[in-house]
Amino acid sequence: MTSYSKLLILLLVLFFAATSCKKDDTAPDNNKPIEEAEDKYKTVPFSITIGITPMKGSVDGVELKQTFEDGDEVEISNSQVLYEPLILSAKGKAGKTSAQFSGELKVKKGVELIPGSTKFTAALKNETKYNNGKPFIDVKKVSSLAEGLEKYSYWACENFTYNTNAISISLVQSTIFLNINLLNTKLTMKYGLAFYSEVVSGNCFYAVPFGTAIESEMLALEHCFDVKDKLFYSIGFTVPEGCVHGLFSVGDNKYVFFSKGNLQYRPMDGTWRLASPQYNSCFTKTMNVGEDYANWKGEDNWTDIFKWGAFLEGGKPDQTTNDDNYNAPVDTDGFLSGICAYGAEWTILSKDEWDYLTSQRPDAIQKSGGAFVDGVYGWIFLPDDWTADEGKPPFDGNYSIKYYKDIPNQYTKEEWAVLESHGAVFLPETGEMRGSMFYNSVGAYQSLSFDTNNNTRYVFSFDIYDNSILLDGSFSASIGLPVRLVQHFNPSVKVE
Repeated sequence: MTSYSKLLILLLVLFFAATSCKKDDTAPDNNKPIEEAEDKYKTVPFSITIGITPMKGSVDGVELKQTFEDGDEVEISNSQVLYEPLILSAKGKAGKTSAQFSGELKVKKGVELIPGSTKFTAALKNETKYNNGKPFIDVKKVSSLAEGLEKYSYWACENFTYNTNAISISLVQSTIFLNINLLNTKLTMKYGLAFYSEVVSGNCFYAVPFGTAIESEMLALEHCFDVKDKLFYSIGFTVPEGCVHGLFSVGDNKYVFFSKGNLQYRPMDGTWRLASPQYNSCFTKTMNVGEDYANWKGEDNWTDIFKWGAFLEGGKPDQTTNDDNYNAPVDTDGFLSGICAYGAEWTILSKDEWDYLTSQRPDAIQKSGGAFVDGVYGWIFLPDDWTADEGKPPFDGNYSIKYYKDIPNQYTKEEWAVLESHGAVFLPETGEMRGSMFYNSVGAYQSLSFDTNNNTRYVFSFDIYDNSILLDGSFSASIGLPVRLVQHFNPSVKVE
């Protein structure tokens, strides 16, 4: 081997040796210890007494929160001071309105806790409950107030002062819950620069932040939910006493509430009342009540059959004989005029109002029909805001049958109670009075309207077998028929 070759080999050996020994500054040094998280904070013992400010009463049948419960945790936070929030478990403290908690604050390195100056926030958490311990700053529509409370309530004590001595705070719920009951009304809710707008129809529930403002140009409504300690608000119309909780269109922008039962009168002493339940009627078979109810004057003997207009003040509700001196008062437009003997706030529907209710309002055909309730035949009307929600008995307003037994809308008392609670109205097939004889073979109700050309009054009648209705103008005013009272909707809205 030549001297030149030996020199070349030596140079190569030296090159590779130098390369293997050279340090790569960009490669990680796996032997260097990882900086411990503890180097970023110091621990400080922390003790605090935390109470729950009780919410009294119940909502939707659910008792409002008054104590700690299983799964509750309290998060102590201040991102400028703490390396991470301190989580204090309420395990073992269920049922208590106040309890002592202890733990260690992880205070960032270089930050000092200053007694009487440093601030913290304490918030309640429990898995998916209580908005995960975060301030509620949204508008959420919920199925019930109980659901809203569980998901979006915000229990907290914000900006309490740290102290080395005993610290005692109380968690307060601040989310606002609304029960809004309106009919096709546009509402806008504003919180800061954010806003939420929706057309509300029927009974709805919302969770909103404290300080939210609500507006409705349609109702000339402006209100801010900023009253301390007031967490629940009801907004909407008030259902008049004695009425079913449902609104019904009887004309363009014209609505009524129906009475909770047919009008009834006791011939013995002249007392008026509303039938209860709705499917109650006074007579069940053909009978002779006698001249002016002479055979029907016991304490429990009521009538719900009247000559036209006899339910007005000055009428003769206990008259069965003909009286040439009695004529129902009719105005120049052909309507009954006068004050209802049961109360001036009550009236009955006109022919045109019956017609709008049964054929012109939205989904009119699907919102009325023949029915059989606890053994009583009659006619059902569903309110304008009706929806076929789960839990409601089904209703078919457009059926066709071969036999009475095939009527689809057959309900027990319990099933009817569910329908009624959602605003359904039932007109029982009450019958008619001709002279002193009662017959139970007709389903027909009085109206305000009079046919001046034929000297007859218009009647709303129904046939549950054919599932059909008729606005009949051929009825004599002397034939006694039932009366279903209504009250016209007053659009004023209350916030309470």
